Amino acid sequence: MKSTELAGGMWELRIVAEHPQSHTFVKPRRRDTALLVPFSEEFMPYLQLDVPYEYTSDQKKAAAKRIGAIYSDVMKVNTNIITVTIREVGKGGVWRCSDGDPDEAAIMMLDIRRGRPIEQRAELARQLIEACVELLDLKTNRLNVEFTQHSGDEMYHPILGGFNKDWIEDERSE
Repeated sequence: MKSTELAGGMWELRIVAEHPQSHTFVKPRRRDTALLVPFSEEFMPYLQLDVPYEYTSDQKKAAAKRIGAIYSDVMKVNTNIITVTIREVGKGGVWRCSDGDPDEAAIMMLDIRRGRPIEQRAELARQLIEACVELLDLKTNRLNVEFTQHSGDEMYHPILGGFNKDWIEDERSE
């Protein structure tokens, strides 16, 4: 394990055993413990939801199923390539700043292939927020959805036999 100084703190480089080509820098949650966050381009589209609350496994499974189904439907892709992570960062772990005191919030980060029209991404965000409000009791005005877009050759899927292709309008039947 190699440690390095990045962005004002000590981060550790971890190699994920199940996926030897995947590695990422992870910042420990607390000073004395490290958080291993497996990340790889193999896992894209990668939908990450950071929440300040705790949920049962069944609640998270139901939310992951709905989030995956919404993504598949709106973005017109096969469900088998979607990975959903629900990270419970703990009470007081995610905040929305304002002129007054910050409010507890949640954020969803979506690593996706580029090329979708803005209207399609807006519809996806709307439906994902609606599902998170319904299933996880999050507040609509305290949940942001952010997109990071990649070319197809930045996403490796063993289920597809290698690198993904650039996005096309409807891929569900492929």
